[in-house]
Amino acid sequence: MSKTPAKPFFVSALLAVALSGCVSLIPPDPHKAFVGREAPRFHTYPVFGRKIFAAEIGPKDGPPVLFVHGSPGSWGVAASLMTDPLLVGRAHLIAIDRPGFGRSGAGRIETSLLRQAAMLKKVLDQAAPGRKAIVAGHSLGGPVAARLAMDAPSTVRGLVLVAGAIDPAQEKTSWYQKVSRWPLVRAILPKRFNLANDEIRPLKRELEKMVPLWGKIRIPVEVIQGDADALVPPENADFAARMLTGTSVHLTRVPNQGHEIPFERPDLIRDAIVRLLDGER
Repeated sequence: MSKTPAKPFFVSALLAVALSGCVSLIPPDPHKAFVGREAPRFHTYPVFGRKIFAAEIGPKDGPPVLFVHGSPGSWGVAASLMTDPLLVGRAHLIAIDRPGFGRSGAGRIETSLLRQAAMLKKVLDQAAPGRKAIVAGHSLGGPVAARLAMDAPSTVRGLVLVAGAIDPAQEKTSWYQKVSRWPLVRAILPKRFNLANDEIRPLKRELEKMVPLWGKIRIPVEVIQGDADALVPPENADFAARMLTGTSVHLTRVPNQGHEIPFERPDLIRDAIVRLLDGER
């Protein structure tokens, strides 16, 4: 009788536990959030020979608000915000699938934050031409949003960093990231985990490139960080406070809160966006 190799099975079990914190970052069917509500509009924008998928809702001539998900993820991470009447009634809400995820060329990730930001600018140029956007980024979407504000200041009017992985000093390779590169383990793991690992590997280097650029951000910034976040350490919020010296920063620390703020506390993100829309900052 053949037996399942003990070592690969044991390793895959350990990885399943280690990566379990990422599983809930894969949203359930986001369409369920819109049952009985206004459905979003779906568009595919051509960008540098690729296509970026977006879900949109709210008045097309309203102030644009762009949501950028982490790794892995999809536009559905923003479903709770896109059904919030305080936002839907007054803003043009745009949630994308980042390059390589969902319907934006699944599997073809883009590890350069500079190029990802350039893609988002092209999306905004088409979806909301001539209007400055509030950009909200969660997890790895945080540095993408920040890079957009650095590189295209005429495109962004406000920034919301939600558990943003922005501090290069906090990017340390864990044991499960190393093990998940083994060919046999990659064959066992779901594709979304492999994509996330491939995208995260060069993140430290990408964040180091951004260090001299933080002073270019001159727009109001909202930072939301859970104090119990095991995926993106709270020190990332401290990094934001240190680096964003040229503008006003409003920092919201959430006691006993983990990484899943878009699912568990979307009200915090909504309130931050409303403050920026109202010009309170």
